[in-house]
Amino acid sequence: MALQCVETLISEHRTVEGVLAELEALIDDFLANAEVPDAAKQAFGSIGDFLAKDLVLHIRKEDYGLFPALERFLPLEQGPITVMLHEHAEITQAVAASAPEWTRLSRTAPPVGWRQGGSATTDAA
Repeated sequence: MALQCVETLISEHRTVEGVLAELEALIDDFLANAEVPDAAKQAFGSIGDFLAKDLVLHIRKEDYGLFPALERFLPLEQGPITVMLHEHAEITQAVAASAPEWTRLSRTAPPVGWRQGGSATTDAA
């Protein structure tokens, strides 16, 4: 049972990596193109939903399931568990704070100057 739980967490990590790669590609497209296709807008909405639901659920599985079990073997005061708990708190806060932006991006093109100046060519270099 424990091995199956760990395998599930590993699989979820791979899914997160795939979603983040998709997000990176969408950002690259935003930088290169003035027009945002409807498919990209829909993808932003899907990614925002994934982060708010699936990623946050995954974090809770680790924080309340995996990490307490690991505390028997790894020190909590310092070390990897403490670092991951801190990172998870930052991620959860960032996801919550960015929720309105995901909704906006799924409906409209980015506002003028959203990259704070520069061009796609110079920004990519």
